[in-house]
Amino acid sequence: MTDSDRTICFMLGKWQTLPVYSKTDFGVYLGDAQHKVLLPGKQVPEGTVPGDEIEVFLYRDSSDRLIATVHNPLITIGEVRPLKVKQITKIGAFLDWGLEKDLFLPFRQQTGKLEEGFWYPVALYVDKSDRLAATMWIDPYLPGADADEKKKAKSIIKLQADSENVYTILRRKGGRLEYNDKADPSRIESDFGMSKNAFKRAVGVLYKARRILISEDSIEILS
Repeated sequence: MTDSDRTICFMLGKWQTLPVYSKTDFGVYLGDAQHKVLLPGKQVPEGTVPGDEIEVFLYRDSSDRLIATVHNPLITIGEVRPLKVKQITKIGAFLDWGLEKDLFLPFRQQTGKLEEGFWYPVALYVDKSDRLAATMWIDPYLPGADADEKKKAKSIIKLQADSENVYTILRRKGGRLEYNDKADPSRIESDFGMSKNAFKRAVGVLYKARRILISEDSIEILS
């Protein structure tokens, strides 16, 4: 099969390598004469010419048009990752996933009450309207069919989300707590909405990542 015989197939929500079909003043079109997708000019590698190939991620922009990007999203199809809630509306929430257009999490795909600025584990999927969306019903996207493996994976994803949420609250409190992970459970529950054990695990993740400093009477963010 020659290059001219190759069928172009766009994969929404995934990375793929596509040929440059033509150049314009506002970017390059990837694909072929029948199937083209725009890569905006500010993302086109210098010196790119028709016939070159570029690895891109495909999603839909704010006008619902298919568009390519070389920027790394925080999640791709089939993955489960913790993402931060940027906005909550009557129809759902919008998540920060590292791209210009926020990722929509429909209300019916939420498993509980959300809060802006907090992180929640979600999976990425293509909905019935051929748009990318997030879901908190993550079991079908977890690796392996074994129940114990899924339980372990869910625990690790939850731990990532808990640690980011603790960090977010620490920032809201000025970057410092006047107590450490040995504080009274009721105080931790009041400030962070989680058990003392969950709090200690989340703080441990942040400490190992050198994002916080723990002393005998405080926890503070490292600048």
